[in-house]
Amino acid sequence: MLKTTSFASAIKSCNSLRTFPIRTLSYHPAYRPFSLHLSTPLRNTNKSARISTVNYRNFHTTSPRNVPIIPIPAAILALLKSGKLVSFVSLSSKTSLTLLPHSIFRRYKFSTKVFASVPLIGIALLLTVGLDQAPNTDRLRLVYLSEEEEMEVVTLEVDQLLGSQSGLIAPKENEYVQWLQNIADNIARVSVDDIRDPVREYDPQDPKIKSYDVNIICDSSTLNAMCAGNKILVYDLMISYLGFDTDMMAVIMSHEIAHSIQRHFVETHGIASFMLMLGDISRGLLWTVTESLGPYVNQKLNEWISGFITMETETTYNRGLEKEADLVGLMLMAKAGYDPRTALTVWAKVRLFCRLYIY
Repeated sequence: MLKTTSFASAIKSCNSLRTFPIRTLSYHPAYRPFSLHLSTPLRNTNKSARISTVNYRNFHTTSPRNVPIIPIPAAILALLKSGKLVSFVSLSSKTSLTLLPHSIFRRYKFSTKVFASVPLIGIALLLTVGLDQAPNTDRLRLVYLSEEEEMEVVTLEVDQLLGSQSGLIAPKENEYVQWLQNIADNIARVSVDDIRDPVREYDPQDPKIKSYDVNIICDSSTLNAMCAGNKILVYDLMISYLGFDTDMMAVIMSHEIAHSIQRHFVETHGIASFMLMLGDISRGLLWTVTESLGPYVNQKLNEWISGFITMETETTYNRGLEKEADLVGLMLMAKAGYDPRTALTVWAKVRLFCRLYIY
């Protein structure tokens, strides 16, 4: 998803990555298009390859490699890293906390210790299994969905979205779809490396290159773009509002691809699941105190806890993910040969649109 921020400091770091493009950007002749709402001819802003010189250092640090934060055998980690683990820990914790007051009242020492320890063991297990490092930034985060579970969830959501707007999707042979697909392929080609690695010549046939499927939704009213799994959805208003400019659309495409390679969807699911589990545990602990206050107080308490978790996961925490996608996206587009300074203009235009028509 898109978010407006300031990129002055990030662009300074991206300028050091600018090199000659490893490919010549596609030239789109200005002829009458045949898409549903896109009626303005393409304006080619990259008719010739731009060449700039980079002063390389004679050495660079060893490329970082992702390793488990806590050394757990891969087979055990693969078995435990699943969304079902969070559900199991949450259910067992709520059950034990429900039984805990009765065990204390009846003075069952052993069962009291067991019921009290179940939530603590569950939290420790989730932290141990879910702790992960984000690629390209090495930021610590919590991830609980496996890649297979991620693909299942993402495919289901994308299919539902595309199914609801099937009549508004531009055909694959549309010149605008092919134009954006070319930009996505160029950015995907350089995303196989860590963004901190030096630029090199990239093999288009590299099996590690992730293939992205670009779709344009022509509703003429939504300024947005998103990437879920390998599906990139761009609304036609975004394309026309940015003037059919290649570098400007590269800013949008690189931002969305950055969300994908950083697995932000899985990370959002992980932190939300963990906080919901903590919320359930908090309700269980407070239930022993608030049980006598009646259902109204307990209902309001549950609403406050749920609202706090939603605010933290969907707003506060999500801002950090958007900033990371901004930085990683700028580095990707710079390595792919696009001008990262264009991001200043893009996000300024998006912010102006939001002020005029949304906020």
